[in-house]
Amino acid sequence: MSAMRPPIPPGLLEKAREYAEGDRVPATPRDAATVLLLRDGVSGPEVFMMVRRRSMAFAAGMAVFPGGGVDERDRAEQAATSAYSARMGCTEQEAGALIRAAVRELEEESGVTVSAADLGLWDAWTTPLFEPRRYRTWFFTARLPEGESAEEMSTESSSVAWVSAADALARVRSGEWTMMPPTYVSCLRLATFDSVDAVMAATREAVVEMFMPELAGDTLTSPAWAASLLEP
Repeated sequence: MSAMRPPIPPGLLEKAREYAEGDRVPATPRDAATVLLLRDGVSGPEVFMMVRRRSMAFAAGMAVFPGGGVDERDRAEQAATSAYSARMGCTEQEAGALIRAAVRELEEESGVTVSAADLGLWDAWTTPLFEPRRYRTWFFTARLPEGESAEEMSTESSSVAWVSAADALARVRSGEWTMMPPTYVSCLRLATFDSVDAVMAATREAVVEMFMPELAGDTLTSPAWAASLLEP
């Protein structure tokens, strides 16, 4: 693992130090799904992002992809998901619920309707032990369907935007936006693709491994695959 160098969200280091000193008990992570909704732009893929309201209990004020936690509606339906489960590293029941959560949350938060067949598999992260609210989150990709438009549908967001990965990263570096490390690293990776076709081709049969960052000095560890993307 290498040191992650995206900006650390405010308060994150304090939480980590409190945990290290024995002042926090690890919370049980909740399963969640998020979707990189993509369209082709002038300079490459653009992704739909939401800025969460500062009143939110988790990731307050941060730029995120549409998504949310798995709920009972997602677990109620049974479907064959063995191909997904092997690639996601979870049970068939978990994979089915996560895929349904991804589709549902995307529609609820952006108004865009996709199916399980439209999804690619991008990444998987678990919130660090020191966070009071924790999630095991699988990241999916989806192309904006022809004839549809993404809108600000969620009461959890204060604004939405279609941005290139480079634009999203520039907003973080300028201080306009803040991001959790998985979102930032996802934007770094997205910037290496020149089209939505290329992203979807890379994620159609992808296999992911769950990663959980740990504190290393004043930064966080990152997956080995991301080392070449990080700033020196």
